Amino acid sequence: MRSPTLAASAIADPSAAVRSIAINSLSDILAKATVIRSDIAVLATATDKTEQEKAFDSLQTRGALLDTLSNPAAQTNALAVISARSAAAKDDDARKPFAVLTKKLTDPATRIAQSALPPLADPSAPNALAPLLKALGDTEGAVAENAVTALGRVGAPAVAPLVSLLGGANDTVAYYASQALSAIQRPAVDALVAVAVPANPAARWAAITLGEIGDARARPALEALAKSPDADTAYAATAALARVKG
Repeated sequence: MRSPTLAASAIADPSAAVRSIAINSLSDILAKATVIRSDIAVLATATDKTEQEKAFDSLQTRGALLDTLSNPAAQTNALAVISARSAAAKDDDARKPFAVLTKKLTDPATRIAQSALPPLADPSAPNALAPLLKALGDTEGAVAENAVTALGRVGAPAVAPLVSLLGGANDTVAYYASQALSAIQRPAVDALVAVAVPANPAARWAAITLGEIGDARARPALEALAKSPDADTAYAATAALARVKG
């Protein structure tokens, strides 16, 4: 599905099993939308033809070529890829699939039909990730762990809201948020470094997470944080620093 509404509502179900399945569904929708949006942006802006073709192939694999109709530059470049591949085809039979794709991307009726679909989910929209973030505090540990995996799959759009949970009063939620950020890896580093400063409530968990990721960019922040007057934070930063150096 394109819209997360039904899956998001099911995360509030009384059954833990239903909540887990709903988390998986919402994760599928948001993760797919993240990749599609990224591919459209690459197809629209990349000057390297190889990068354009990779984005085109990714969109085609996901059945999302028609989503380029929302971006004129992406549509133009998609048609250019199709035209080049059609020209390289050996015979008329090999060119037929490209003619079908060209018709789909240029037919006004297709544009009308596409515009009637629900908008493609936007993981960066306000509250889009709220159900998954809330699920990190689920009373069933398996459900919370499912939310960790789901947020890790969503990737970069989940970084900022996850970082905001690191300094909260609920240490269990902070732990799960840290695990999700660790799964996201490098796209989370800059946001973690920004809060890995003395006196910031999120500093200890930010240090732990940076240690899990092991990116060298975190080294200066961890070196400073290792001198924190808070013993727990200093210890976490020192342990993380050893992992980053290693």
